[in-house]
Amino acid sequence: MAVDLQSSRTALLSAAARAAHLTVDDEPFLFRDTVAERVLGSTGVEMIRYHRQRGGHPIPANTRVTATVRSRFAETALREAVDCGVDQYLLVGAGLDTFGARARSSLAVSSSSRSTIRVRNDGSGSAFRNPVWMFPAPCVMPNST
Repeated sequence: MAVDLQSSRTALLSAAARAAHLTVDDEPFLFRDTVAERVLGSTGVEMIRYHRQRGGHPIPANTRVTATVRSRFAETALREAVDCGVDQYLLVGAGLDTFGARARSSLAVSSSSRSTIRVRNDGSGSAFRNPVWMFPAPCVMPNST
């Protein structure tokens, strides 16, 4: 994977914060994005270095917390939705989100953003017929009685 030169600054900063979280912050980690550093490539080297050099400063620390909590929240909501039967995930404005590359399930994943990363892990290569728009919301199961 490579970063498109058109990736937004916000996408780059968020991916760098998620990548740095694993090397700068102590366990337990809020979120494990093991792909973010590779996605950033040479573009993110300096951004990640900044986090490593100034890890304890409130501004980069807050950036890491914000990026990792946001990703963890979204993926927790997605797991709950999958438990309720959702089988497609459309990321709108995904930036450099790496969920599609990290996901290990039969969930069909597609993204829409200014970057070139477009990941589907269902292997079909076909377009979505009925994409499901995922919003973080509690899952309501029908009464089975």
